[in-house]
Formats: sequence, C-alpha cells, structure tokens
Amino acid sequence: MTWTIVKLAMIGSTQTVAREYLASGHGAGTIIVAEGQTHGKGRRGRSWHSPEGGLYLTALLKPIGDVGLIPLLGGVVLAEAIHDMFDIGVGLKWPNDVLMGGKKVGGVLVESGWSREKARHALMGIGVNLNNPVPDWLPEATSLSKELGERVDVDAFLHRLLGTLDRHLLLMESDPGHIISAWRESSLTLGRVVDVTDGSGEMVSGLALDIDSDGALLVDCKCEVKRVVSGILDLR
Repeated sequence: MTWTIVKLAMIGSTQTVAREYLASGHGAGTIIVAEGQTHGKGRRGRSWHSPEGGLYLTALLKPIGDVGLIPLLGGVVLAEAIHDMFDIGVGLKWPNDVLMGGKKVGGVLVESGWSREKARHALMGIGVNLNNPVPDWLPEATSLSKELGERVDVDAFLHRLLGTLDRHLLLMESDPGHIISAWRESSLTLGRVVDVTDGSGEMVSGLALDIDSDGALLVDCKCEVKRVVSGILDLR
C-alpha cells in the first residue's frame, strides 16, 4: 500500500484527528503520526500516557475479512517489527498488548466504522514507548530505549512498522487465518490462567485455551469453555 504520512506535533489524540481526516475525504493509507498526545486513548475508555519520545499513530485502513482480526493484526505487526529491528524478545497479551520482560511496551486500539451491517473502514491506533520516559506510577510499563540501553530512531522504526503492516495486509487478502497463527506463535496468554473482564463487566476466570477464528479468546472455566470477544485481561 502507498502510505500518506501526516506528521503532527503535540495533539489531543491521533484517533480523533484520524476521524477528522476520514470525514474530510481521506481514505485508506493515511497515517496520522504525533510527537505526543495530551489525551491518548487506550482500550475501553482508558487513557494512554503519551509524552514526547514515543511513537503514536493511527492508520486508516480498509477492512479485510473479519474486522475482529484487526486488533490481533496490530499486535502481531508491532511485535514483529520490534523483534525484527532489534532482535529482542517480545510477546503478546490478548488481544493486542505487546510485552517485554512482562512489562507493556506498546498497544493497539481499533475503531471500526459500519454502514448497513458492513465494516467500511478501520482506524488502527498504535502506541509504543520508544524514547519517552516511563513514570514510576506505571510500574507495569517499559520502553524500548530502557530495555536496549540506547535511543531508538523513531523514523526508522516507523518505516519498519509500516513495511510490516503492509506485508501482513497483503497476506490477509489471501489467507486471513495467518494472523491467528502468527498471534499464537507470539502469545504470552495461551496456556496461562487468566482473569478477563468482558464487555458486560462480567469476570471470566480460567485457563486460556486458544483464540477462535474471529479472534475471540477461549477460556476453560472448568464447567464450560467461554468465548470472550473483548475485554481487559490479567495474567496470573
């Protein structure tokens, strides 16, 4: 895909600006990149600490296949780009948190637009801690520069990330299931006991068995296997 990259300074949120660009006629391939965010968005209304030094972007995408796989796609792409560029171990916590040494280094937020029950677009937001300081009040987080012991070239990493995204988007057109396989290979979730708060607020606890073909997590709760389509997950 040919990417049109829009670089901005400190803004509220790349997701918000991406929606504005979409409304003004910009289509798939537009990438909104910010030096920092004052109101970075995380999943389920959570905020994303976004000081200068990190990479914060939203990609306007045309949905391919099941939109439930797009969050998994984002996690796979981010984890693969980090591993390939720095040869450092990373893994995925369902659905799309990227962890290094058990700490979160990046995450993905996907918003889909629908018309007549058909997905028309997807906004894939990616936030990754590169050179930005990680505050003491986020002990569960880390940054690439901290783990590597050196600063990261932000533009070079953006180039690697978009190249990886482009390759996986092409693969999804012919084999959507490859994202499931790639996610499984990097999973830090499967085979672990987990607690998941689903969209209704219900807590689902048990052994994470697998992910379904649509990206849902399958959890063995002893008496039954439950499908969790979305939620906030904690590893035990």
